[in-house]
Amino acid sequence: MEREERQWGYFTVLYSDACCKIKHLYIVPGRNISYQYHRHRAEHWTIVQGSGKFILDGGIRQLQAGDSIEIAARQWHTIQNIGKETLVIHEIQTGEILEESDIVRQEAFSISDGKE
Repeated sequence: MEREERQWGYFTVLYSDACCKIKHLYIVPGRNISYQYHRHRAEHWTIVQGSGKFILDGGIRQLQAGDSIEIAARQWHTIQNIGKETLVIHEIQTGEILEESDIVRQEAFSISDGKE
């Protein structure tokens, strides 16, 4: 199983083929993934454990274990772990390109920049 460390935690790749990739993201308390979008892929997230502040194209909502969300290609998104336990997300990617190189990040974005 492929595992890649990040400043926010890590992810593991559970399955990958030409048209689908399945990952688990493990986000430590207080951390968030970068504000980003993907040019060529959509994602479906299911929150497996914990809770997070989710931003999609500037709109904010809180997600918790059992919630699911669809993220279309070219939609800006991020999530911050707002709980005390690791936030675990089951991520299913579909699209033409399922590589880490298909990420466009807004580096200067702060999680507090989202609208309440």
